[in-house]
Amino acid sequence: MNENVSKKSYSVVAVILLLVLLIGIIAVSTILVGRALGWWEYADLPVIGALFPRPAPDPEEEEEDPVPDLAAQIELLQLELAQREQRISDLKDLMREQDRRIEQLLDKLDNLEQALQDSQASQADKQLRATARIYENMRAEEAAKVLEQLGVEEVRSILYQIQPDAAGAILGKMEPEKAAKIASIQVDK
Repeated sequence: MNENVSKKSYSVVAVILLLVLLIGIIAVSTILVGRALGWWEYADLPVIGALFPRPAPDPEEEEEDPVPDLAAQIELLQLELAQREQRISDLKDLMREQDRRIEQLLDKLDNLEQALQDSQASQADKQLRATARIYENMRAEEAAKVLEQLGVEEVRSILYQIQPDAAGAILGKMEPEKAAKIASIQVDK
């Protein structure tokens, strides 16, 4: 029976020893792989740091000048300034071109407004001549009665469109006071 217990104890100790050895191998492998991949920094721990020291720093990296290269920065800033000045110049050219275009459009607008006013004035003159022809074809007494109802300026404009002998006949049939006002305006103008 002693032999059985000793064999069982030996088996249990062997299994435990095997497990501890396996856990150690896994831990060391994990640390090595983690260090290589940069997952963590166990090398700072005293025991592990002694087993897995940090790699020596690269001397080329330490030789880098911590003072920035001012000449390169100045050159970059001058280049950026030149680009901005060019952009400003381009924008000013574009603005001058747009100003010229606006002036052209304003001139065109003025011409169109003048043409519209001329057209409206021409149309008004045509209508005034047509109205004057109507009064010219009426009998002088009837035309005088209707024209007496209009303003002095309107009557004057109509009478200027009528033949002088017909206009005189119409004025002769109007009230003397209104005819005098119309005649005085005609003389002044």
